[in-house]
Amino acid sequence: MNEPIVIIGAGQAGAELALALRRGGCTQRIVMKGDEPYLPYRRPALSKGFLSGKVPESALYHTTAERLADNDIEFMPGSRIVHVDPARKLITSADQKVLRYSKLAFATGGSPRQIECPGADLSNINYLRTIDDACLLRKTLTSGTKLVVIGGGFVGLEIAATAKEQGADITVLEAGPRVLRRSTCAEIAAFISEQHLSAGVKIAVNKQVRAFHSLGTKAVTAVECADGTVYPADLVVVGIGLIANDELAASAGLDVDRGIIVDELGQTSDPDIVAVGDCANSMNTFCGYRLRLESVQGAMEQARVAAMTMLGKGIVARSIPTFWSDQYNLKLQMIGVPTDADQIITRSYPNRESFAAFYVRNGILKAAHFINGASDIMAARRLIMEEIPVSNKDLINPSMPLNSLLTETAA
Repeated sequence: MNEPIVIIGAGQAGAELALALRRGGCTQRIVMKGDEPYLPYRRPALSKGFLSGKVPESALYHTTAERLADNDIEFMPGSRIVHVDPARKLITSADQKVLRYSKLAFATGGSPRQIECPGADLSNINYLRTIDDACLLRKTLTSGTKLVVIGGGFVGLEIAATAKEQGADITVLEAGPRVLRRSTCAEIAAFISEQHLSAGVKIAVNKQVRAFHSLGTKAVTAVECADGTVYPADLVVVGIGLIANDELAASAGLDVDRGIIVDELGQTSDPDIVAVGDCANSMNTFCGYRLRLESVQGAMEQARVAAMTMLGKGIVARSIPTFWSDQYNLKLQMIGVPTDADQIITRSYPNRESFAAFYVRNGILKAAHFINGASDIMAARRLIMEEIPVSNKDLINPSMPLNSLLTETAA
């Protein structure tokens, strides 16, 4: 078979897929094509250490050019694919070059959801998804800058924390009644909000942006909300969600629904095509239903599973969703799916720097969110995976390590 395996997308998931193919014994030619001019890199640090300047660009990269070459992976940066023809197994790039494939992988990621209102095309209104985005934002973010962050999700709050440490004047505008409303419970959100408020960040909820103003220039100078409030701004960052890059797959006739639909093996509706990472709407065997995870850990596991699928060695992984976020001196770690629970048990710690929320259904832990609780995360994973019964009394007790619940069960 002379045609290569082609991977569209050269982010962390695409690179992991290529390397996993080689580890799995693939001897075919592997071609990885990416839109950006960079080696595959990790995105989480863009809103944190890289934005602050504490993390150098070199530390972002998931792999090196030498490692790709050593594994005979042909890396083609700056090569945007504009058409896929599954019937003839052809892909066409923006420069009209055509390549035939034997098997194909979509690792096309996602794009920031764009805000739509008058003035949204003004300069100094930024989104953060790429190294270039972060570099531009870092250049314009200086001490005293009036920064308005639109969106109180993880990206928005991470940017706010990083910018505050740089001396900026921060206002976060959240459309809903509280921050992190899609991600965590009200108690965890309140704990994190308090840290931002203590640092001097202003948070305004129930704020729908109506327009951006410029006072006759091309740069934004103020943000107007639907209730008439106006917030002065030298700089705006929008973080209102991620949209799966599934247009190319849809135009190729693959099944899509807010992402490329794949089964538990990463298989799309075409038997010779897989999809991984933020672009994939995947069947999660742990949850028993379809999820688009938008997490590094999930993308890495999807890549490894899909690689085995492409090699005809399909292995189903029972993947438990895992997420994390760093803000100030807080590390928020989340494991499991909180929407599967009907009860939330919170745990406060005497040091006031740690907090936990446990999501329980019928005496079984379904998810756990920890702030500065790294010592309990592995035990929580086992409690969730093994469906070990827990009591509210033990979960609420800060002197009860979760490891001891495993020991009691074993005994």
